[in-house]
Amino acid sequence: MEKAFEKIIEKISTYNIFNFILPGAVFAYISRELLNKNFLMNSWIENIIICYFIGMILSRIGSLIIEPILHKFKGKYKPYSGYVEASKDDSTIPILLETNNMYRTFIAVFGGLALYKAYLYLEQFIMRNNSTVFNEIKQFIFLIALTALFIASFVKQTGFIRSRIELHKNNKTKSTHSIITK
Repeated sequence: MEKAFEKIIEKISTYNIFNFILPGAVFAYISRELLNKNFLMNSWIENIIICYFIGMILSRIGSLIIEPILHKFKGKYKPYSGYVEASKDDSTIPILLETNNMYRTFIAVFGGLALYKAYLYLEQFIMRNNSTVFNEIKQFIFLIALTALFIASFVKQTGFIRSRIELHKNNKTKSTHSIITK
C-alpha cells in the first residue's frame, strides 16, 4: 500500500503541492496550534490526503470567491486565449500563474482560519442552548456548501476547457486558411 502511494506522490505536480497540499498543511497546522482543532491523523498517508483535500477546498474558495473580489479592487486578467498564446512563447508565464494561484489560495487559508475562528466562537454560544439541532444544521450546511463549491468549480473548469478547445479550433482554422491563401 505504501509503495503504491509513494508512486502516486512522485506523480503529483508542483501545482498540486503548492496549491493543495502546502496550503492544506498550513491550515491544519495553524488550526491545531491556534484554534485547538486537530485535523491531522497518525498516518502520514492520511495526513497527505487530508491536507490535499483541505487545500483543494481552499483553492476552490480562492478561485471562486476571492479571485472575483480581488478583480473588483485591482488587476484584471487578460483573456484566457492571450495566456495560452503567450505561454507558448514565454515559459515563465505558467510559473508566474502557479505562484499567483498559490498566493490566492493562501489568502483563502488565512481568511478561512479567521472565519473558522469566528465559527468556533459562534458554535460555543449556540451549543449552550441547543446542541442537537445545531449539530444537525451545521452538518447539512457543510455538505450543501461543499456540493455548491464543487459544482461551481466544475462549471468554471468546463469553461476553461471550452475556451481551450475554441482557441485550438480557431488556430487550426487560421493555419488551414493561411495555407489555402498562400
